[in-house]
This record gives sequence, structure tokens and C-alpha cells, in this order.
Amino acid sequence: MTPRRLALIPGLLVLLVAIGCTGGSAAIPTVASLPTVTPTPLPVTPTVTPPPTWTPAPQRVLSCGEVIAATARNVPTLCAGLAPGEACYISPRVEVILRPVTGQPVFSSPGDRILQTLFSQIRTFPYESATNSWGMALLSIATRPGIRPDQAVGLLLYGDATVVDIGGGNGFFQNMVVLTGLPDPYCTAGPLPAVILQTPPGTTSDHLINGVLVRLQGTLLIRAPARAAMVLALLSGQAEVSTADGGIEMPAGTQVFTALGGASGFEPVGPLTLQPLSEENRVALPLAALPRAVAVSLPVQQTPQPVQATEIRFVRPPTRTPIPTATPLVPFVGTPPGGVYLTFSGKRLEPGTTATGTVPAGGSDSWVFTPRGLAPAAVDSFEVTALGDWDPILTIESATWGVYVPEYDSMADRVERYRASLAGSGGDWRITIRDADGGGGTYTIRYICLGACTNEPQEGG
Repeated sequence: MTPRRLALIPGLLVLLVAIGCTGGSAAIPTVASLPTVTPTPLPVTPTVTPPPTWTPAPQRVLSCGEVIAATARNVPTLCAGLAPGEACYISPRVEVILRPVTGQPVFSSPGDRILQTLFSQIRTFPYESATNSWGMALLSIATRPGIRPDQAVGLLLYGDATVVDIGGGNGFFQNMVVLTGLPDPYCTAGPLPAVILQTPPGTTSDHLINGVLVRLQGTLLIRAPARAAMVLALLSGQAEVSTADGGIEMPAGTQVFTALGGASGFEPVGPLTLQPLSEENRVALPLAALPRAVAVSLPVQQTPQPVQATEIRFVRPPTRTPIPTATPLVPFVGTPPGGVYLTFSGKRLEPGTTATGTVPAGGSDSWVFTPRGLAPAAVDSFEVTALGDWDPILTIESATWGVYVPEYDSMADRVERYRASLAGSGGDWRITIRDADGGGGTYTIRYICLGACTNEPQEGG
């Protein structure tokens, strides 16, 4: 067999096998006859990418000290261009007692201005945690007619501070009564309530402050807490202070202390004592609110230099003023009258407590307490809040000393506060609440001792 024939044998065998498997008659399929398979498309779900979420950074709540500092920094803008004889409302709350005027000028929001001739008294209030606000106001005092704004004397009051003009319409807010509160228990980081008086550079200005004549060239801080004493702290410059009994010269970095009393409770009744400027009268001051920049002097020890006494004419406060005109509550020293410590009967109120009471229509409600504040560094403090639309009025009286303060009404609203240095008197005191309009209602009364306090009842208490 030839090689070519041998090569055809494998191909024939393959063909025979294929024919036998298909019955011998099937045709070999071609590529064109194969079925076409169309794949079923899978459902496509669109992918939605959510937008990025942005969570704002939490806003930090400012502390009361930061609120006060920020308020002071806003004053140059808020009270820009303040004219001599005007007052500027800086921060809630500020209230004025208007003189008889036609219409009610708007003075209730930051930036509002009012002429000093329209009001006899201005008051700022302490820090309020609910609104995170603090009272502050600025006066530009015209010491003579026709002066420019840069020649006016600045008067800044802040915290629990009251200034009453008693000059009788002449030289507005140059003859004045100043009353300030005690350290605010709700804002220990803030300054003590005070009034700051500042003269223009090189200018000397005379002011009668609680019966003390002050001849000032510089910046003076004034505090008169609890109607018992006054401190005049000279932050910068120089000053002379005098009463009818004599006077002393004050260098910067010193302060003068004097007791207050008399028929009005705001007349000097003790000597003028020169002291180094205390740290509490230097720290946290809102100096940015003053018309002119000031660097507070360091405390200095100085021998008092006497100055000639000046004739003092003290004008009584107006009769219609929230400042009481009863016998002053000065620190008590010594044995009570007759050597007897007397007591009151009735509901007793202890320091650090809040109680609830009811004033009947046309009547009153009373509480008995024993003073715990060690005067003059501390006071007994009461806050009465009417639970309804009525105005509480307080009466405070001593069983031992016979001191009686009738119808104390320093705030014409639902809240009434009273603070005074009562410790050392011995015996009991009584505080009575009634409605100014003769109606009544329920109330809360909060009693705390501020400052150096004793936990032991006094003898006979």
C-alpha cells in the first residue's frame, strides 16, 4: 500500500464513526445553523450616594466673666459719639426714674440714648444667668455748658449699681448718691458692682458723692454696698477727698474708706481712712467701656496728707426714690439698748433656704430670722419673688435695736431684694411682705448670708 493511501485511512474512520452515531443520515451542522442565545439583562438599581452631612461645631457658652468683658469691648462702637449730657444704654438691664416729662423716651435696648435732664436716677442690674446678660450704662457728664465730647466726664455703672442725681437740676450727676450691691453669688468671675468716674486728661472735676467732696483728676472707682460704708478707689491720677471734718490727699493706687449714716443713710459719719488699693477693686474691671484707656496703678502704702476741709452742703435725696430714707442700717457694735437681746415670735427663716408664703388681700406675711453676716465684711440678703403679677414691698425691723425700715420698695416689679449688714445687733429681726397695691398673692423668699458668716445663732436668737 502506498503512503498516500495510508494517510487517508484515519479520516475515513472518523467519518464512519460519525455516520453511525447519527443513524447514518444526519448532516453535519454548520455554524450558521447554531441557535443564537440572547442573554437576559440583569435589573440595574441606580446607586444613590447620600449628600455629605455637616454637623456644626457646638457653640461654647460664654462664662459670665467673658460676657462682661465682651460687653465692655462693644461700648466704643455702641456708644460712639455720645454727646455731653447723654446716657447710653449698654447691656440689659438698665432702668431710669424719669423726671416729669412729656412722653416716654425710649431707653430699653443696647445703643439707646437719653438726655440726663430727663431722669433723676439710673440703675443697672447684676448678672442674670437665664439670659446670660449683665447691666451696664455710660453717662457723659457735662460739667459746664458748651463742652465738647472729649471734655466731658465719663460715668460708668455696672452690675448691681444705682446712681441718684440730687443736685436739684444744677450740674446733673455731679451731686449724687451712689449705692452698689455686694459680690454677685451667680458670677464670681466678674468685678464687684461699682461706679467708675473718669475725667479728661489734665482736667480737674468736683463731685459730691454720698456727702464726700471729691476733687478728681483721673479715674475713680466708687463702691457703697449695703448703705453702711463707702470705698473710693483711685485707679489712676490724683484726687482730694474731704468732708466737713477735714480731708486727705489720695495718690493713685490708694483707696479711702468711710462709714455712711445720718438721716438719709448716705452721709459720712466716720473718719476718712486711707488704705492701699485692694486687689478686689483692681481685678476684672470693664475698663474697655471707659471713654479713655487707663492703666490701673499698683497698690501703694501712703501716709495720709491732710487737705483743708471744704464746706459740704448735702442735698437730701428726692422723696420719691427707691432708696430708703429711714434710719441707716450700719454695722452694730457693743451692747444692745438696755443690755437685752429680744426675740420675735413667728415663722423662722434660716440662711441658705428658700420658703414659700402667701400675702392675703389687704394683709401681710412675716418671717423671723437671726442675722448671721459678720459686718462689715458680709450681709444678710433676701430676695422676694411674687408668683403672679403683683409688686412686693418689704418692712424690716429689729426686736433689739428698734430699727425700722418701712415700705422698702427698690424695684417696681415682681422681685424685691434687700441686703444689709445686720450682724452684731443680737436678737431677732423680722421681715414683712405685703402687696404695694393692697392685693396679695403667693411668693418665694430666699435668704442667704454673703461673705464671712457665722453658723451659730447669736445670743438670744
